[in-house]
Amino acid sequence: MDRMTCDNSLLILVDVQGKLALSMHDRAALLANIRTLIASAADMALPMVALEQVPEKLGPTLPVLEIDKYDFPIFTKRTFSASGQPALVEYLNKKKPRHLVVAGIESHVCIYLSIRDFQQAGYVTHVVGDAVSSRSEKNYRMGLAMCRAAGARLTTTESVLFELMESVDHPAFRNVLRRVR
Repeated sequence: MDRMTCDNSLLILVDVQGKLALSMHDRAALLANIRTLIASAADMALPMVALEQVPEKLGPTLPVLEIDKYDFPIFTKRTFSASGQPALVEYLNKKKPRHLVVAGIESHVCIYLSIRDFQQAGYVTHVVGDAVSSRSEKNYRMGLAMCRAAGARLTTTESVLFELMESVDHPAFRNVLRRVR
């Protein structure tokens, strides 16, 4: 099993938009963990992208996530799977990550379908279990089980950040530690 590092990985934020995002199970923890992932990824120089499902109807990524503070691409999609977005596929082909770290909503639909397709395309996928959700706890849990069955590695915000840093010598360690405490 090859190791995930900042040099071979990319963070994908999926559809954390509008009223839909505000209706998620355990919303406060979900949003806090996603904010931690985004800020820490920026500190670690981990490449990131955000996806927005029909933003003209669902709205933009929630302002509370402060993605405008960071310079990373935002791709609009109409398909439930992120792999149906040609510009994202082109971006991934250019960046060539081996590992995709996935956070967002909803775990039983867009997260699962994206994971399924990314696995089939040869990526190693990591679903950040405390940074994904669905409107109901039942669908959230089922989504995680479906992702695992599709081959995803399940992780947590803290686990994935420490795995990416590898040691206390990483320049972002203090900032990340402060966020996860």
